Amino acid sequence: MPKCDQQGNSPAAETECSNLLTDEQKTALAHYLTPTDKVAHAHYRMRDPVNIVNTANLLELVTGGNSDDSDADRSSQKRPHPIHEAENFCSFQQRFPVTLDGKPPNKLARRGAGFGEDRTFYDRWRAQQFKMRETHLLAQWTRRPPTITKVQRIIERQQWHSNCPSAEAIMTKWVPPHKEEVESSATLMKLVRTQKWKYLAVVEPSPKAGVGKGVVTTKKFPKNAIICNYHGDIITGAEGRKRMAQKSDEMGYCFFFKAGAEDLCLDATENSCPCHPDMDTFGRLINHSKKMPNVRPVACLMNFPEGARHVIFFRAMRDLQVNEELLFDSRVRRDSFNGEGAQLTWLDD
Repeated sequence: MPKCDQQGNSPAAETECSNLLTDEQKTALAHYLTPTDKVAHAHYRMRDPVNIVNTANLLELVTGGNSDDSDADRSSQKRPHPIHEAENFCSFQQRFPVTLDGKPPNKLARRGAGFGEDRTFYDRWRAQQFKMRETHLLAQWTRRPPTITKVQRIIERQQWHSNCPSAEAIMTKWVPPHKEEVESSATLMKLVRTQKWKYLAVVEPSPKAGVGKGVVTTKKFPKNAIICNYHGDIITGAEGRKRMAQKSDEMGYCFFFKAGAEDLCLDATENSCPCHPDMDTFGRLINHSKKMPNVRPVACLMNFPEGARHVIFFRAMRDLQVNEELLFDSRVRRDSFNGEGAQLTWLDD
């Protein structure tokens, strides 16, 4: 309820209200502003809290919010429109990017960048960093739950002395990831069809081989994550061996595998397949490594709407870092295929 000097404000308020209020409202306001209790006791309605509050609101209207308690309201009225405030915070973020290990801009830095000394953006910056750190900590455990000791160890290693969740909070918030059935995953089916696998890049030369192409990650992948698939024609194992015999002078891209009692082969020899003529798919460009593989092939029979189809996925054998080349053990040795690869020493690496 607004405070007012009744005797000082009464003439001005009554003059103003003559142009704004009804007769009933004028009477209520006059009783509210009376300098003695005589009128208030004579008019029992003024003892009703609802009428008191309604009349106080009328006073706020006719005086233009000049009471002492209206300072907060006036300051809130001066706040920028939410859209403008969002735009300003975007500029603030561009000037002071939110990062895992960054420090929030102090008052001097904010003022120097033209944002004033108000803490609103400062607090929002810290809130976003806190959430970022929380997400980072939760992502460290993909299968087994975290422990307080391990969480604290990461926090200490990052040197986060403030603005980060406690180890106990991470323990409370961690939940095991939802296990999606690979065989019926609509997301994986779409990726197999389109071959638009995310967070991978083709580089040349291959970091491992020093020549040719290779595939590297552009984000971290947790252990057991599906990275991409080996895309090509599914044929019988006998047909695959026949094709390889006809191309003995070329590098083989035939992947042989068992599906129950079936002997099958996935042939990715062609640079581009009929269904993706303008693409060099990631799976066929993953290089071999006998000693340091970080992905492994896994056969899966997927339930596509048009019918079941065999797919070879590559799963991470461990947590993968950014810009790490994907390597798998093709199980091809120098004595394979009657010793025809005896001179290929790179098969031993």
